[in-house]
Order: sequence, then structure tokens, then C-alpha cells
Amino acid sequence: MQASEQQAWLDCLALSEAACQAARAQYWDEALAQGARLFAMQASLPPVAKLTLDAQERQALRETVSAVQANIMEASRLLRAERDVLSAEMQLLRTQSRVLDAYSKGA
Repeated sequence: MQASEQQAWLDCLALSEAACQAARAQYWDEALAQGARLFAMQASLPPVAKLTLDAQERQALRETVSAVQANIMEASRLLRAERDVLSAEMQLLRTQSRVLDAYSKGA
């Protein structure tokens, strides 16, 4: 793998980590923007014909893949939690709106 190809993959990894960190911090606009950039970047990544890794590199790759999977799961969990909170807040706002409407009509 040439240095430029390796740099492209490292840039992709860095952007992936940044998107996960933004999601963990609940900076949703930033996380979504970085996710869109990551999606666009994937199309231009150079193909990897064959990796020849020693045992230590294979272990590091397994750990990296596991970390990425964990990040995806955590981001998904956070998004579901945020959706649930927003849903509850919307329900509360609807209830308050109905109470205010009823109060204003009766007052």
C-alpha cells in the first residue's frame, strides 16, 4: 500500500472517530455532517488488494473492528435514547397545549 493510500484510510478512520465522539457528546448536527462526509469519502477510498499481516497486526485490526462496531452500537443507542426523549417532550408539549387551549376557552 502506498503512503497516499494509507493516508486516505487513516483520514477515514480519523473522521469515523470524530463522528463517534460527536455522537457521544450529543452534538447531533456535527455527528450527522461528519457521517455524511464519511459516506462520501468511502467511495473514493483506494481498494485494498490483499493484506499480509503478522499476528500483532491481525490482533490490532480485530480490536479496531470491534471498537468501530462498538462505536456504531453506542451511537445507535444514543440516537434511540435521544428519539425517546424528544418523543416524550413532544407528548408533554401536546398535553400542555391542550390544557392551555382548554383553560383559555373556559376562562
